[in-house]
Amino acid sequence: EAFLPLSTLAEILPVSLARARACADRLASMASFGDGVVDMSDFLLHEAQAQLQLALLGIPEASMDATNADIRRTFMGHPEAQPGRLSEAMRDLLTQARADTSTRLPSDLDGCPVRGPLSRAIQTGGFAPSTDYGNMLLILFAGHDTTGHTMTWLLFELARHPELQQDVHKEVDAFFEALGGRDPKYQDLSRFDLLDRCVTETLRLWPAVANGTFRQLQFQDEVVGANDSTVTLPKGTLVNIANWSRHRNPQLWGGDAEEFNPRRDFSSGELARVGCPMAARNPQSDRFSPFAHNPRSCLGKNFAQMEMRLILSYLLHNFSFSLAPPYDTVKDVMLPVARSPDGGGPAFYGVNRGGTMGPLDLERRHPDGRPLVALKLRVSRRHMGGAVVA
Repeated sequence: EAFLPLSTLAEILPVSLARARACADRLASMASFGDGVVDMSDFLLHEAQAQLQLALLGIPEASMDATNADIRRTFMGHPEAQPGRLSEAMRDLLTQARADTSTRLPSDLDGCPVRGPLSRAIQTGGFAPSTDYGNMLLILFAGHDTTGHTMTWLLFELARHPELQQDVHKEVDAFFEALGGRDPKYQDLSRFDLLDRCVTETLRLWPAVANGTFRQLQFQDEVVGANDSTVTLPKGTLVNIANWSRHRNPQLWGGDAEEFNPRRDFSSGELARVGCPMAARNPQSDRFSPFAHNPRSCLGKNFAQMEMRLILSYLLHNFSFSLAPPYDTVKDVMLPVARSPDGGGPAFYGVNRGGTMGPLDLERRHPDGRPLVALKLRVSRRHMGGAVVA
């Protein structure tokens, strides 16, 4: 119920919208220093965590600001992560979620607006405290990490394809012009086409959950093995449905499977849409499952789709993005690469950490040698003036 598109998400969209505007203001401030280079990976992971806490949990902004960095650093194994800070943040957020009497779900039917639906679900779920803790922990991680990485990869590809970025700018500009100065509503997000395709193509080429998910067979099954042999899988076998290999398989996607091409021939069931009839269905096919397959698809996929449209539309309406050093070295090469084309430059690939995949930090590694995630882009204002547009 906390993720129903029209009953819930459309009602909390104003909170998500306000944060998207604040996100654009925050980026304008960050880009105003020095040469306008911003780590967009860290920036967008912060914003995805902010959206989750403010819109879904109804947490006050001050609490979100106080916990955001500690939560993300611990999940990412960041060298600045402090022991115990995640537990403290979890305790604070759960206390607030249980105590807030203003949260509402659509089923409350008391005339009050929907607010903090996930906090209300915790209050009314009747689960044991340990279960609430586990669910909150999962939501705080999976609810921001996947979305933040997807937006980061999308901006990375638009920075690599400036002509495509210009086309997205035109679509986003037309979107805001059509609104005539009013705030967008949930159904207005159905106006996007190219942006939807860019989101879908990013989910294909750079799946945030590259490993896919494990499933347990309910019945015995047979698959084709080596040399076309038949392999029998007994009931109960654990099967990993891998996204990375399927999403980049030229037999399934054609000769350009390794290229970013949002105008490729997606089926209607694969395109990720928002705000239109059937948009709440899970985007999936035999070759494509960024949110896993039904019936156990991602619980928060509809919220993720909504927040991505709002954040990306405000950012792309106000800014253009280009690769900043050292990421400009991979602008025109086929990715991922184990090393640069000349053999002497940096490698670049996705870092699969904790089940989700973000872009490799080309400048730093963890003190223990582990790779970190980062993406430095040069951010340029598209409109003159002090305030962001729309």
